[in-house]
Amino acid sequence: MDERAMNQNHYDDEIDLTRVFSALWKRKWLFTATVLITVCLGIILAFSLPDIYRAYVVLQPGILDVTPDGKYIYIDSVQNIKAKIDSNAYSQRLYESLEEGVRESRMDFKADIPKNANVLVVSAEAEKERIEQKIKNIYLLIKELQYDYSTEIERRKLEIAKQKMILENELRDIEVKKKGIDNQIALAKNEMKAFKSQIDSYRHTLAVLEAREKELLNEILMAQRNSERLIQGRESFIQQHFDNKDPHLADILYTTTIQQNVSFSNELQSRLSELRMKKENITGLIIGAEKLLAEKKVNIEQLELQKNEQLEVQIARKNIDIQDLEKRNSYIQNMQMVSKPIATKKPVKPNRKMIIVLSAMVGCFLGLIVVLIREYVSFDAICKQPMKVRK
Repeated sequence: MDERAMNQNHYDDEIDLTRVFSALWKRKWLFTATVLITVCLGIILAFSLPDIYRAYVVLQPGILDVTPDGKYIYIDSVQNIKAKIDSNAYSQRLYESLEEGVRESRMDFKADIPKNANVLVVSAEAEKERIEQKIKNIYLLIKELQYDYSTEIERRKLEIAKQKMILENELRDIEVKKKGIDNQIALAKNEMKAFKSQIDSYRHTLAVLEAREKELLNEILMAQRNSERLIQGRESFIQQHFDNKDPHLADILYTTTIQQNVSFSNELQSRLSELRMKKENITGLIIGAEKLLAEKKVNIEQLELQKNEQLEVQIARKNIDIQDLEKRNSYIQNMQMVSKPIATKKPVKPNRKMIIVLSAMVGCFLGLIVVLIREYVSFDAICKQPMKVRK
């Protein structure tokens, strides 16, 4: 008995689809009427709703710096910016910036992040006659966002400008050193020219002295030959006039001439000695000047090396650093609009087709419920009627 009761209860809990379809077919006009009424109400609702347009803009986060490998360092992430917009953090500020006639109780901005993109799509929806005001509101929102990040942008630009100024001062100091080295090189070159001119003068003097030395040597040789010739003539004269009563006068004359010639020869020897001393002195001056010239040449080479391998390299590095700072500064920018805010040409809401389809689905569901309720009421009435007859 209990098992039969349980089976009966289990059977009562199941839905007999045959009976459901039978009820639907039996009351198909009621079901159809319910669906048609619901669809008509959906059509009326769909076409009574106003057309809604969407104004939108694509924003790019501000750039704070650039890494050495060329990657941007953004001032804020698109996720943080989206959170600020979605939290209505700017509603009060925008409300105060609007005129009284166009103030709105809600600034219903929507922020979306496209997939795999570092941009933000900010949009607002309104009827056609109010869409221009929505575009103005978007402009105001962008202005407020840029204002929030402007302090950090200016701070970064000032920091880079300070670094650039320091590098430029260091560059000027290096250029001053380079100019000083250039002046030292020019002075050393002028001194080299003076040494070369002095050496040329010494060599010219030395050439004159050497020519004079040759002349003195020839004169000394001639004087010696004259002395020898006079001595030989004197001896020959004495032998030829040995028996002469008065040979002493000629002898005296020969002797005087020989003495004069010897004295002249000695004088020439003295001049030659003085000349050779001058030559040695001039030669020493030439050697000293050439040594100084070589030292100046080495000094110039050292200065050139210092200028080229040290100062020029430092100047090149400073210029590269300054150019890098200028490049980084050129990349720094506040939040930018990829394109100006625009409105869709076609309305985005309402989706009338979707409303009609949903109303049809709701109508089918309501029709089924109405039919089942009506069938249940009829079945209940039939079940109660025999009970009344029995009484």
